Amino acid sequence: METIRLAAQLPSASELRRLNKELRAGTIQLDWSAVAHDVTPEDLAPLLKGLIFQMISSCWV
Repeated sequence: METIRLAAQLPSASELRRLNKELRAGTIQLDWSAVAHDVTPEDLAPLLKGLIFQMISSCWV
């Protein structure tokens, strides 16, 4: 699986829709570490449309 590192400023809506298709297909994962903190839900809508998130918790001993 390929990891795509998102830039501080998100790419165009058309690029986000392309990434969305790859996410839904399970062929990529995203590295959000550089994304600006002021990104709005509206900015993310093309990327996250139709995705269901599962929260994974880990325990360290």
